[in-house]
Amino acid sequence: MKAYRKCAIILARGGSKGIPRKNMQFLENKTLLQHVVEAAKASMLEHVWVSTEDSEIKGHCEKLDVRVHNRPIFLAQDLSTDFECLRDFLVSYADEYDYLVHLRATFPKINAEIINDAIQCFEARYHEIDSLRSVIPAGQSPYKMWFINENGYLSPVVEDNHLHSSPRQILPGAFFQNACIDIIKTRTICSKNDIIGGRCFAYLMDDNYDFDIDTMEDLEKLRE
Repeated sequence: MKAYRKCAIILARGGSKGIPRKNMQFLENKTLLQHVVEAAKASMLEHVWVSTEDSEIKGHCEKLDVRVHNRPIFLAQDLSTDFECLRDFLVSYADEYDYLVHLRATFPKINAEIINDAIQCFEARYHEIDSLRSVIPAGQSPYKMWFINENGYLSPVVEDNHLHSSPRQILPGAFFQNACIDIIKTRTICSKNDIIGGRCFAYLMDDNYDFDIDTMEDLEKLRE
């Protein structure tokens, strides 16, 4: 099997509205960022990168002995997207890596075994897919969900006037991205201008892996 060139990339900006300084919050005497960095360093990945604009996070990364990509401040805003930040990283490093393993500091329960297993799943299907994304079973079916427009009228999330009234048992299973791990080919980002592409393989995890931290309440639950 070909030895694909790969690295971990963790996007860790300094600002956060939901949890101030979220990436530097502590859990079990380690920062959230440190949990994910240590999992990546213990995996089969040779290189671990953190993309940040923040001086404190850069100093923390030096202590953790990981590489730092200097993210421009305009890509460290509330509405900056993963795609923009990953593409910015690849402006400098597209020639060095066949694909990126995108990890998040908001999923501190990741470990090297998960990373290695996802990599093996991805590489086994490398020529068939553009990306891989971890998902868990969704608690609610999108076929039972609705939008409310500005006039107060309902329209189904899934445009089918029959399925939304069908018994739950016959509806297709739905899955929710749990923010544990994404793997994306460099050419998917650079050539297709996307982080998913035409074929995104499901890395299916059970619903116990619903750890993504968005609010202080999420963090406090993990601290209990």
